[in-house]
Amino acid sequence: MKNILIKITVFFIFGILLFNKINIYLLGAAITALFLIMFLRKQWVFIIFCCLFFSLGFLTANFHTKSFEERYRVLLSSNVYQGYVIEKYDNTFILKNFSNGYRIIASYYKELDVTPGDYVKFKGNVNEKNNYNKKMMNSKNIDAYITISSSEIEKLERFNIIVIPIRIKYKIINSLLSIDKIGGSFLCGLLTGYIKDISLEDLNNFQNLGISHILAISGFNIGIVYMFVNIITRKLSARLRYFVVIITCFFYTVIGGFEASIFRAFLIISIVTFAKMIRRPYDVVNGITLAGLIMLILNSFYLYNLGFLLSFTATYGIILLKDDINDVVSKKIKYFSSEISVSLGAFLMTLPIIIWNKGFFNPLSILINILIGPLVALLTVAGFISSIIYLLLGLNYVFFPTCFLGFIFMNFIKFIAKFDFNVYIGQTNKIFIILYYLFLFINFNYINFSRMKIKKLYLNFIFVFFIIASVIPIQNKLLIHFINVGQGDSIFIETPDHKSILIDTGPEYKEYSAAREKVIPYIKRRGYKTIDLLIITHFHKDHCGGLKDVFTQMNVKNSISFNNDYPGDYLFTEVSKGDRIKIGDIVLKILYPNKNEKIDNDKNETCLIIELIYKDFNMLLTGDAEKDDLEGLEGNYDLYKVPHHGSVGSLNEKMIEQSHIETAIISVGKNNFGHPSDKVINTLKMNNIDVFRTDINGNIMVITDGINKKLIFQK
Repeated sequence: MKNILIKITVFFIFGILLFNKINIYLLGAAITALFLIMFLRKQWVFIIFCCLFFSLGFLTANFHTKSFEERYRVLLSSNVYQGYVIEKYDNTFILKNFSNGYRIIASYYKELDVTPGDYVKFKGNVNEKNNYNKKMMNSKNIDAYITISSSEIEKLERFNIIVIPIRIKYKIINSLLSIDKIGGSFLCGLLTGYIKDISLEDLNNFQNLGISHILAISGFNIGIVYMFVNIITRKLSARLRYFVVIITCFFYTVIGGFEASIFRAFLIISIVTFAKMIRRPYDVVNGITLAGLIMLILNSFYLYNLGFLLSFTATYGIILLKDDINDVVSKKIKYFSSEISVSLGAFLMTLPIIIWNKGFFNPLSILINILIGPLVALLTVAGFISSIIYLLLGLNYVFFPTCFLGFIFMNFIKFIAKFDFNVYIGQTNKIFIILYYLFLFINFNYINFSRMKIKKLYLNFIFVFFIIASVIPIQNKLLIHFINVGQGDSIFIETPDHKSILIDTGPEYKEYSAAREKVIPYIKRRGYKTIDLLIITHFHKDHCGGLKDVFTQMNVKNSISFNNDYPGDYLFTEVSKGDRIKIGDIVLKILYPNKNEKIDNDKNETCLIIELIYKDFNMLLTGDAEKDDLEGLEGNYDLYKVPHHGSVGSLNEKMIEQSHIETAIISVGKNNFGHPSDKVINTLKMNNIDVFRTDINGNIMVITDGINKKLIFQK
């Protein structure tokens, strides 16, 4: 009965997944297998418990889904919103209304005169952020995105005790940033989780090196707070000391914005403290599991929160694997064996999730974490003590030493990041994840195969063979990805011989860059660091936004466009009608514009029109081509990228009627232009053409062997 809490929590999670219809066949097989094992062992009471928690998980997910939907409907029907500003950056802030229970992100087109802790009231409209998965949104307790209709925001005199830690947080942030932008911004992330002032380049460096976790408040930070408070209150009575510890840790959790990692740490400390208060023995694994169960009961959508998944798997890895790793390492390395075992345990347990989320991993992240660990610990302690002195005495200069160390640290990270050791294997499948964890638990003796008449060495060989086989790309087909970038275009193509082509980079406006937030992560998840051919159909912001990010974060071998007038340091080879580009078995024919076409970057007439040919498969890519640009084009097209996001001004009915088109795809997002036009969609359907849209169908992947094709939708 030792692991009963873990088992019933697993069934609770199964209930949540079943409600959300995630991998229903695989889930059904897993549940059936577990019930069969318990049935054969005649664990009747345990079966009842598992059934109850399975049902509880299902009902909890149902309750949370309906709660979020109800709050969303209320927000949708209103145009006036009010509450406390709990986070703020530039023209965006997070607002919490404690009376009605909603939490929203509100934005305006310019800087807003509000301060964290203010109680504000304003008019606006619900406007979901482009391409944001609703489950991910709810996993961060966000009910809606609001576009503020006017900068005239009313500030009301309201007070809630919860705003005290928020104002303290931003007082510390403002002080750090006023001293040094680079070192101060790093310390803001380390101490408070605020990373908005860290440059994009530095954030990418942290991610590529596998150390981005240090910019989020986690168990490490709150552990230091826990130990510090215990030291300074050691002369108090036990109960009073426990009370002060819980209150202080809760205060720090509020400062961290109740992010999954720090909330998990706070719950574990609370459970440990409560166990001490009632003088009961504390089991670490059960304590962590109970914390996870509480979080899922409070919000089942945490299952879709990457911070939640990484936080718990890393903690389980440290606890379950650390001692065995330490026994082996300590025989070889006398010093740092503890640091190595902790880093390696967390790395091994989180590796499948990291690869699944990013498509790559850094094998040196263990070494890097060990190297920077002592400095990060020193900066955390120094920053925490400096913050207390600053709040008590108001002495700004106490942050100077820590900011200087932060500056040195950031430059050290920038130097290391120049060496790219990332291994790109692409987003892993479920088979890899299952085999990997089975292999891990067998070798750490958490799964016993002693009854099987097969040596462990042979069993490991079999597992390693299938794990490697599951990640080796066996691709002999053409893959075309229409990435859901919102109101813009971006198409990523994988050729049968693993070459990569990117056509347009999506839009960029306000704080949203499709290249940074969607396109580059998508390509890396597919296992690519190099773009063999970059094509920009024309230099409009909805097609070439974030181009700098693509050139700085990816290895671009060749880039082409109709003209070389991009206002930057990037050179494009000019192509025009009649040019042919061959990449393996793929042929790209430039159909438009003519070489002597007059260039006008304010119009769409100079947009490239391209025909892609692979064996018997043909695709027509039209960018933002106008109606007249399509004149004279006709043929048999398996795939037709509808021009200009479905604009009626780009509709050439004659071309559609005289061509044989099987499938049409419209790349479009929420807009005020009426895209796509009903007339365009009706014309396509009247010609028996299947129509799909990125704003409805999400990312659209087309797979073809040159004869047949298959469409896969990834919302």
